[in-house]
Amino acid sequence: MTSPITATNGSIVITQWAYNSVDLTKEAEVVIGAESIEGLGEGNYTVTCFVDYLNDTQEMEVIIPEITANSTLSRANRLDSYTFTCLVEGILSSKTLTLSSENITDLSSAISASSLPEFNITTEAFDSDSNSQETVIIVDSTVIESLDAGNITLTCGISEDLNLNDTHELTVLVPNVTVTGPLEFNNLTDTSFNCTITGLLESRDVVFSGVGTTATISDTYDVSTETMTAVFNVDKDDMSGFAYNLTLLCSLDIESEVNGTLETDYLTPSVTNITSAFTVSKLDTATVTCTFDGLVNQTTMEWDGGLVTGGPASSTSSGVFTIDQGDYGLNEQTVELIIETATIEAYRSSSDTITCQIQDDTSYFDTVDVTVLTPVVTVSESATTIDTLSGDSITFTCMITGITRNVTVEWDGVDQLSSEIIGLNATDGEFTVDQGNYSDNTQNSTLVLSGIGLKDLSTGYFGVDCSISENPSYSSSSNNITLYVPSKNCSLHSSLTFNLKKLINVS
Repeated sequence: MTSPITATNGSIVITQWAYNSVDLTKEAEVVIGAESIEGLGEGNYTVTCFVDYLNDTQEMEVIIPEITANSTLSRANRLDSYTFTCLVEGILSSKTLTLSSENITDLSSAISASSLPEFNITTEAFDSDSNSQETVIIVDSTVIESLDAGNITLTCGISEDLNLNDTHELTVLVPNVTVTGPLEFNNLTDTSFNCTITGLLESRDVVFSGVGTTATISDTYDVSTETMTAVFNVDKDDMSGFAYNLTLLCSLDIESEVNGTLETDYLTPSVTNITSAFTVSKLDTATVTCTFDGLVNQTTMEWDGGLVTGGPASSTSSGVFTIDQGDYGLNEQTVELIIETATIEAYRSSSDTITCQIQDDTSYFDTVDVTVLTPVVTVSESATTIDTLSGDSITFTCMITGITRNVTVEWDGVDQLSSEIIGLNATDGEFTVDQGNYSDNTQNSTLVLSGIGLKDLSTGYFGVDCSISENPSYSSSSNNITLYVPSKNCSLHSSLTFNLKKLINVS
């Protein structure tokens, strides 16, 4: 058999066989190489074979291969898997896919390595009707999780033509959790904590832990900022059993590693200092202070008790008592109660228990016991009769009980018999007054009328009055004293009697 004759023109190869006398045929084959076809545009072309004046034409369609890398997502975060497709069109047979990425190093080997569970790659069979072949690549979220925030590229191609490829770009978001709220709180008011999660492509469930289990959560998702905001509300009645140091954790329930924390302290209100039990006289005001710890802001306190007329009270009642709520600072607040003298004077009991408490929760309180003294004035004298001839003096003692401090004592003469006024002069030594000193709720003041002052007086009766200067209603009188004065003219004066209209007036 005669060998064919071959002619080559670039990438076109023409092969002719010798005339077949049996079949009366002559055959030739034309092979158009890829380089020649590559220069053609997409469309239909004709190839004509000539033998002398005979010819025949064969139509040839030229299609151009294309690769498209695509995904329904242009943005992803570390919480999600990522699916993209690689579609090869304009091919006449199955092709071998290639994958690569500048960011995902294992992607190129995932095509043939079924042992890489982070990638799920499915290649559909070649479709001769559409002259296409599609491959679906699913990148697991564990791969995305390892990436930094920013843009990543994924490129697919075919091994038969390394210049034929397409690249898809993906922006990776890294969720970030920020927890805000009070660094200290207590059970006097409801408390709220906020959790903000950025870098989310859709709404997610938010989980709080570490501060109770019976709280309510309200959350919203802002698609424009790709941010989830959740508010954790803790009711003040659901805080029993809380520890001092607490760590509030906010996380996504599907990915506990995406979380944020806030260190906060739970404080328990308590009274750290209150005025000790004390005694007050009806001459005085009474001051009570009460200090609370475990507070987180300015807190309203109130007072109660018999001396707190109309209590419980948290503000001043003019002329009755004064309340100063004090200023909050360093978790403490000191409140002061001043009970006016008129209130104490009107109080009919000898004791009281005053309570200091938090207005919003009266289970936090402390008390102070108060003893209320009523002043009592008693006057006694050293003698009930006195003879001026002897030159003796007379001493009056005014004993005041039911007081808590030194008071000013006033002495006055008492008129019993006549309107005659005879005055005595302290500067001439006619009388002396000693206010005395306070001790054990008692003060003794003395008035001494000297013989000098009495010797020139007439026979008669007199007495003295003792009172407390700041409240003269607390007073007492002495017994009547009989004064004997020798008569110079019996016929004229034996029956003359007198008394002191105003014996003395000293304080």
